[in-house]
Amino acid sequence: MSTDPMTLDAAEKAGVPVVDYERIWLEPKCADDNPKYDEGRTWCQHDVYETCPDCGTKATEYVRADLHVSALSELDTAMAEIERLQEALEPSGDTKAAYMGEFSVRLPDVDEDGNEYTRSINVPWTTIKEIMAAIRARAALTPKGE
Repeated sequence: MSTDPMTLDAAEKAGVPVVDYERIWLEPKCADDNPKYDEGRTWCQHDVYETCPDCGTKATEYVRADLHVSALSELDTAMAEIERLQEALEPSGDTKAAYMGEFSVRLPDVDEDGNEYTRSINVPWTTIKEIMAAIRARAALTPKGE
């Protein structure tokens, strides 16, 4: 069998199956230096290679470029979301403006004539910051600069 490169069209015409694997693994580098491997390094669509007992080298994994780009895009999206969530849990002028007056506690009370009513008390900013700190601690986040 020829080891010369061929185009996809030539491969299909020759009856060589053409598969666009999502990932391939290249045999550990030390296989090139090992005399028992007369073909040089080989690759496989499955991670079938053992870690080299002599040097500890593992197979090199290659990922199809379009999948890599897609994974990076997903990572960028996730990182942006994390940044937004961290900002939302960080005490600042922006979060103070956003949260002050948004939360209140309704308490029963009696007016000067003895009539019962329910009054609403806004949650103070210091309490909101304590809640934000508890959420950050629960999520193992710390504000920037701490």
